[in-house]
Amino acid sequence: VYQHLGELEVGALGEGADDSPVPLELSRELAATGIAHIGCVSRARFDAGAPAGFRLQELAPGAESLLVAASAGSRFWDAFRRHVAAHPGWLARENPLDDFTRVVVDDATRKDAAVIRVFFPFFSFEPRLPFQTLGTLAHLGHPSPLGLLVHPVHGPWFALRAAIALATPAPATPPIARAGDS
Repeated sequence: VYQHLGELEVGALGEGADDSPVPLELSRELAATGIAHIGCVSRARFDAGAPAGFRLQELAPGAESLLVAASAGSRFWDAFRRHVAAHPGWLARENPLDDFTRVVVDDATRKDAAVIRVFFPFFSFEPRLPFQTLGTLAHLGHPSPLGLLVHPVHGPWFALRAAIALATPAPATPPIARAGDS
């Protein structure tokens, strides 16, 4: 269920998209802001490696899966620049990019009844989840020798933006090839 929604078309989420446990409208709203890479991790898979106090069942009771959302390419930056142009003074904020990310993700998730909780990778956000581990578990990339998460197409030039806890199970994202694998 790895989705690149940058060029979203009807049925882009695969056959039976209307029945998909990955919320189609949520995915479309995120993709419209450039957050177009979505990976899924089950609660059981995440919790198996998480220490006590950081398991999904403790942080978001009732959650069955996590959507890990990332951006790559220019669409997210284009959306950020449009937002800054429409909101004079936005860049004077302490964390303008983090604030923009929170606004677009909160707007996209607010209407979805399956969303239990949203986590962000910001230093100012608690609890701080291991986003690089989440990106690996969601098969959005592979850890590099330097500790960066590397996407097979975008390399290190992509960013994990949010983890969205859902009350519904989502199928695990299939593994992706490492850059250079054939």
